Amino acid sequence: MQCSCIKPAKIPNILFYHPEKTHNYRMIDLKKAVCIGEMSAAKRNELFLESLYIDPKFRRQGYGNKFLDFAVKISETMGLDGNLRLLASLTTHDIKNPAHIFYRKYGFSSNDKETLTYIDNCIKNNTQINPMTAPTYMFYRNEH
Repeated sequence: MQCSCIKPAKIPNILFYHPEKTHNYRMIDLKKAVCIGEMSAAKRNELFLESLYIDPKFRRQGYGNKFLDFAVKISETMGLDGNLRLLASLTTHDIKNPAHIFYRKYGFSSNDKETLTYIDNCIKNNTQINPMTAPTYMFYRNEH
């Protein structure tokens, strides 16, 4: 006798959780049962990322990029064309890997051309950003 059972749907490894009536999102690894990071985002002319935090033990493993991919999708569902904006600063606990470089490598740009050139040169020469670098507004334009 054969079982005509329906195969269960595959459960994703990563879950994005959004508590109602908040601007907060959490990335949870269901297999490991841990929170990988959090993001706070608000609808403005673009989706403004107020914060993006990845737990230090999960950094440099692609989770930040997954969170930004998710933010682009949120922006699209809000009618903001997948566009993002944020303030990159050196308030990170990881001075060797500042947010400026991470966002630039993802595809963010800035109207502050001098700072953008400086960030690009740091990436090109594999050098650290000066800790005195000013916070920089950066934007991401989704190229559907």
